[in-house]
Amino acid sequence: MRFNLVGYIYLLLSFYGNGQGIQNNFKHLSLEDGLSQSSVAPIIKDSEGFMWFGTEDGLNRYDGSNFKVYRHQPNDKESLSNSYILSIMEEKDGFLWVGTKNGLNYFNPNTEKFQRFLQNSKNSKNSGSQSITSLEKDADGNLLVGTGNGLYKYDATLGFIPILPSNSNEPYHVVSTAKDKEGNLWVHTTETLEKLNYKNGRFSEPIIQMSFEKSFDGDLLFDEQYLWVATDKGITKFNTKTKASKKFNFFGLQNSIKGSTKIFCVRKATNEKLWLGSIGNGLILFDKKTGSFQNYVHDLNNRRSLSSNAVGSVFQDETGILWVGTISGGINKYDPNQTKFEHFKKEPGNENSLSDNSVRALLRDRDGDLWVGTHKGLNRIDASSGNNIVYTSTLGKPSTISSNVVRSLAEDSDGTIWIGTWDHGLNSFDKKSGIFKRYYTLPGQKDSINHVPALTTDIHGNLWVGANGLWKYDPRTKQSKRYLTHKKGNHQYYIRSLCFDKKSILWIGTNENGLLRLDTSSGAFTQFLHDPAEPKSLANNSVVSLALDKQGYLWSGTYGGGLNIFDPSNESFKHYDTRNGLVNDVIYGILIDLQGFVWFTSNAGLCRFDSKNEVFNYFGTEYGIQSEEFNAGAYYQSDSGEFFFGGINGYNAFYPLSIKKETKTEKIVFTSFELPDDRNNLDLNTFLDKNISRAERISLPYNRNTITIKFAELNYSNNLDHNYEYQLLGNDEQWHNLGRKQNITLSGLNPGSSTLWVRAHNDSTQGASIKIAVSPPLWRTNWAYAAYLLAVVLVGTFFFRNRRRFEQRRREFELKITNWENENGSTVTPKSTLAISLQEKDEEVVSMDQKFLDRAIQIVEENIGDSSFDVEKFKDEMFMSRSKLHRKLKSATGNSTTEFIRLIRLKRAAQLLKGNTGTVTEIAYKVGFENVGYFSKCFSETFGVPPSQYNP
Repeated sequence: MRFNLVGYIYLLLSFYGNGQGIQNNFKHLSLEDGLSQSSVAPIIKDSEGFMWFGTEDGLNRYDGSNFKVYRHQPNDKESLSNSYILSIMEEKDGFLWVGTKNGLNYFNPNTEKFQRFLQNSKNSKNSGSQSITSLEKDADGNLLVGTGNGLYKYDATLGFIPILPSNSNEPYHVVSTAKDKEGNLWVHTTETLEKLNYKNGRFSEPIIQMSFEKSFDGDLLFDEQYLWVATDKGITKFNTKTKASKKFNFFGLQNSIKGSTKIFCVRKATNEKLWLGSIGNGLILFDKKTGSFQNYVHDLNNRRSLSSNAVGSVFQDETGILWVGTISGGINKYDPNQTKFEHFKKEPGNENSLSDNSVRALLRDRDGDLWVGTHKGLNRIDASSGNNIVYTSTLGKPSTISSNVVRSLAEDSDGTIWIGTWDHGLNSFDKKSGIFKRYYTLPGQKDSINHVPALTTDIHGNLWVGANGLWKYDPRTKQSKRYLTHKKGNHQYYIRSLCFDKKSILWIGTNENGLLRLDTSSGAFTQFLHDPAEPKSLANNSVVSLALDKQGYLWSGTYGGGLNIFDPSNESFKHYDTRNGLVNDVIYGILIDLQGFVWFTSNAGLCRFDSKNEVFNYFGTEYGIQSEEFNAGAYYQSDSGEFFFGGINGYNAFYPLSIKKETKTEKIVFTSFELPDDRNNLDLNTFLDKNISRAERISLPYNRNTITIKFAELNYSNNLDHNYEYQLLGNDEQWHNLGRKQNITLSGLNPGSSTLWVRAHNDSTQGASIKIAVSPPLWRTNWAYAAYLLAVVLVGTFFFRNRRRFEQRRREFELKITNWENENGSTVTPKSTLAISLQEKDEEVVSMDQKFLDRAIQIVEENIGDSSFDVEKFKDEMFMSRSKLHRKLKSATGNSTTEFIRLIRLKRAAQLLKGNTGTVTEIAYKVGFENVGYFSKCFSETFGVPPSQYNP
């Protein structure tokens, strides 16, 4: 793991500068996420980067995405000796010591097996000796094991050697241990605090006895010369030099904690502060110098508060992420690096909060006031005071807004605010008089305006109104003009979004009629629609949002077709959807920042897209996003560069340049694999040389050549959010985009060896690889090929010898014929018979090539309508290798295998066209072409005319 000390210090400073931020920003990991049980005690992070959590029912390994659980299995001696986990310690390189309620275990990460170490009953006075409560290494590297019946040193030869108690008949229940700078071991038991001297290996007299506190069952932490002892009544600071102690029980302090002050665990936070886990009072951040503290507890009204007030363990990793294990509340994680967006919503009792959480329109006017359109009125938030004025419709008062459902907002050159409503037309608002004016029709127009989802203004001061049609209105002259007056099929042009470019071209997004371009000087329209036969056409005809970048490219958000980029130079579209990076294909709003990053909202939160590197960074509710679901039309960029996005739970406001998102890649590991066609529940470990996260290869039989491999990036930061890609080296040199998916399915792997590489998109510095070796079937092994060669040699020898015998007989026969002619003077019958015989032999050779060709044509014709029929399937049905099939077809026809298949398809298509058996599209599908355009191109190249003009 990479570690930046300066950055870490900075993170810690930011971490503890905002206590309220911690309280409201815990992410919870529970049984729903795969955790085996909800009471979590020991927590560690191993050198490989995995997080380990001990629970009352299993040991859990976490990779940032998924849990893997290890439990006691009654019939498996290489499983845990017990599922109740009390302590965990890494030995080295991912090898773990695991203490349970019934013995010590050693975990081998290569095999994922456990070796059990149970004490001999002769060396233990009661069952408590099997309860492993603490694990520690002494200065010499020996393993010291704390149990319910004292302290032991484990020796590989001698087993458990008792160290504490010495010369005592009373058992000592060891709670925790800690080492000081000199290597001395401090042992915390339920009754005393003991010190094991490193130099002489002896215990001193008990330092703290029962008289100090009622009982001890908490943690120990050594910090400089002080030992911090968690007790039933707070925490005790003990000076190991002077033996002086000071108690902190948290009573009588400002904001003192009510109820019990029992502290269970203590961990270092910074040089000045400690983390304390309490039983009943949550998590405490304690200042060692001042004795002050901050308390983080469960809040029923805050789903991101601490999940439980009983804290069993605290762990802070090298990146500053805080992990809190609770009793019955699972795991809580706080990431101090996490980006946080401002979130504004309706707050009960706060009159200056929003009138409603469903935000549909946003606008910052020239005075700095923020206008927010909701389903329950129009909100005006004063720039100087922050006070909110809510404008609502009043029946019988035409000077009020016409409807409470506001869908669009705009400000004209005179400072008038224009408001589009959902069901009651257009409104204007005069800020000086505070009076609304209603427009159900525009001056000079007959058609009414009801739903107004889109408003914008041009450089001439005109207001453009998008509704069930398009209107241009000049507020100064009161002149108006309607565009798109005719209907398209059974539907009017219903406008969803409007956007002007630098050339005063108006781009119009419609509900069902695609994207329109209006030249405002000439009044000419151009329509762009989705065309299934044209891959570079608009992906979906419902265009919800529009934005233009500095290069003049138009970004369109569609309802179901993802993100589309229009290139005006060739009038083509490029698409991004769930197949190449998007999480959701409904794009509600688009804004582009000064760096060129494209920000858009969907039903999967907020996303920042780096189009240059094609990297998507998603922000969900853990970042303060109002909800995963946003609303159409609720996006706005102010003159100062501030972004606003609204949704179903209020709106977010932020400056995009202030949002930092980590781009570094953490270690990627393979975590598991599956054989989708496995119906026999095979032991998958038999295909590996080690546990898959450490394995170098997966060895598969030829009949198990489809595999799904899962991987994880050992990334626990909320700010790391990557797309991934993979390459199968030796089979395919291309990198294939996975999006955010962390699994790969490889189908129909050919016998042989290939290497699978996985990495974060466009990051060549980090990645993981594993070899995949598919063994050939018995008939394709080297031994089989040797047997085939031997058979060929034997058969060849046999035919060669037979040929020689045949030639010998032929010569003998000709000699007999010659003799017969000399005797009888006739040559007709015998010689003719021989010539016919020899001709038949030559024709037999020719017929073998013809049979091969006939068979090849027959197989292609049998699969003529199957578009997936390719070279791979062809060679399987011909029982040939790809290379042999290619050579034979090339020799017989002059075409490659692919060309041969295509030629047969096209000849069948010509027959069908000649017989007028269907349209060009129908015939293309019948002969196995999925793309009609490609079919037409191939047909034209073969027959000289397009299929529509073919008339032989």
